Amino acid sequence: MVGRAEKPAHRVGAGVALILLLGACERAPAAAPNETATPEMASGQPVNPDPGVRTYLCENGETIEAGYPDDSSAMVRYRGRPIPMKAARAASGVRYVGYGLQWWTRGMDEGRLSVLKDGEDIASDPGITCRVGGTPKPTTPAPATQDPGAEAAGVARAWFARAAAGRATDADWTEAGQASRAALLEQMAAFETLAAEVGPPGAVQGAAGSLYVEMPLSLNGRLKAGGETERTGKVVMRRINDVPGSTGAQRRWRIERVDLERPAGG
Repeated sequence: MVGRAEKPAHRVGAGVALILLLGACERAPAAAPNETATPEMASGQPVNPDPGVRTYLCENGETIEAGYPDDSSAMVRYRGRPIPMKAARAASGVRYVGYGLQWWTRGMDEGRLSVLKDGEDIASDPGITCRVGGTPKPTTPAPATQDPGAEAAGVARAWFARAAAGRATDADWTEAGQASRAALLEQMAAFETLAAEVGPPGAVQGAAGSLYVEMPLSLNGRLKAGGETERTGKVVMRRINDVPGSTGAQRRWRIERVDLERPAGG
């Protein structure tokens, strides 16, 4: 159109540059180089991890780990199982309870773990004492099982001691051995003084549900008819084997018979 002046091209370019500059000013400022974002908690990670977990060695040889995230709770690991506990009323120290157990600490280096029975506020179970860096309490070894042969020999020696003192009974004889007992007492009655010696037992043998063991026997002393004499032989002991249904009385050693050699010239 005649008479209209065209706008210079450089003015359009300047307008576009101004718009871009204003748009840049409206964006959020970038984070500072030294500023670090807080990492998200990994799934399953404890909210209040306790760096001060202590390992306690108990008097029975077991170990317990315990951490104390705050003043009112404890996380106790016992036999591989984590047990969360809460602080409870205590006359002294700090007592924690949870899941049927009680953990009572005296200071931070000693505690006692007890079973908390249903309805109990404070455990009646004496529990086990555990200490940080402690040593297991020495345990008394279980008594060794008595050798069956030695046990049988003890029964025989006790009976002969009573018999020599005139106090023989039939309780230490089997029912089948009563005839042998009567014959033995008759021979012992010939002595004015008598000493009986039961020797060491032989190997224990088993037969038909019973155990048998033999041991040497020596009877010596002064006869009522005069003179010294010695009679030798053996004692045979018997008891029921450890079979199902057997009673304690049946498993007691008893004298089955006594075999004495004939005296020289008798």
